[in-house]
Amino acid sequence: TAQSGGTSQTLSSYEEGTWTPVMRDSAANQIIAITSTTANYTKIGRLVWVNVETTRNTSSTFSGTLTLTGLPFSTSAKASYSANNGTAWFDGTGTDDVTTIHAGRTTTSALFKKVGENSSYLGSAEFESQRPFYASFWYMSTDGD
Repeated sequence: TAQSGGTSQTLSSYEEGTWTPVMRDSAANQIIAITSTTANYTKIGRLVWVNVETTRNTSSTFSGTLTLTGLPFSTSAKASYSANNGTAWFDGTGTDDVTTIHAGRTTTSALFKKVGENSSYLGSAEFESQRPFYASFWYMSTDGD
């Protein structure tokens, strides 16, 4: 039951599944080859929780910002839902990178913001060849916008 002055909503949906992440370099919107991918999601109402584990499978040189695309549902257009909503770990050969994950509004992509830095996003070159990356984060979908 709802509190006085409130409203109640019945849970309208629950879904679990897999999704296909795509890593891109922003400089030329190039796809970065990945392999050994495990990507799952759970959607409860509007809330989407995603997990991804993958390895970069190319030694090509990239110079732009690393972007994760192909999220299973579009993100909400509401500004109050746009935030850094999880973490990622990039296992490097010498230095690892830990980032927050920022999924903006009305998109199916996310950026990786370095922890401890004001405005620096992870560059594609920092996702090293033959090295794994792990991430878990949540966002609100467009359902009900």
